[in-house]
Amino acid sequence: MNLRPMTAADVPAVIHIASGTGLPQWTTDNYLIERDSPVAHFLVAEADTNIAGFAGAHIVLDEAELLIIAVSLSHLRSGIGSQLLARLLLDAHHRGVKRVWLDVRVDNAPARALYRNHGFIDANLRKRYYKDGGDALIMSRVLA
Repeated sequence: MNLRPMTAADVPAVIHIASGTGLPQWTTDNYLIERDSPVAHFLVAEADTNIAGFAGAHIVLDEAELLIIAVSLSHLRSGIGSQLLARLLLDAHHRGVKRVWLDVRVDNAPARALYRNHGFIDANLRKRYYKDGGDALIMSRVLA
C-alpha cells in the first residue's frame, strides 16, 4: 500500500471510486479545484498500482475538516480507509492542527465506527442535513 498526494492524473480513478459509494458526485473540475486549493490536503491509496481509495481535508490555521474519504468497492474492509484517515491525521498534526471535525451520516455505522476507532467523539447533530432528509452527526477529535 502506498499513500501519496493526489495528482491530476488520479482524478478519473477517484471519480470512479466515488461513483460507487453514494457520495455526492463531484466533477473533474471540482476535484482539481479542491486539490489545488491552498487549504486542501488530498491523498490517494495505491494498491497494486491502482487507486484503491482517497481522502481529502481542509486545513485552516489550527483546525481541519475531513471532507471525504472513500475506498473502492473491491477494497472495502481492507484497512485502506483506516490508513488514509491515520495519515491525514498525522499530516494535520504536523501542520499544527489541534482539532479535526467531520460530518457523517447517522445511519453510516461503518464510517462512524472507523472514526471512533481513530479517537473521534460525537459533538453535535445536524437534523435533515442531507438532501434526502438524513441527519448528520458532527464528530471531532483533538490532536495531541
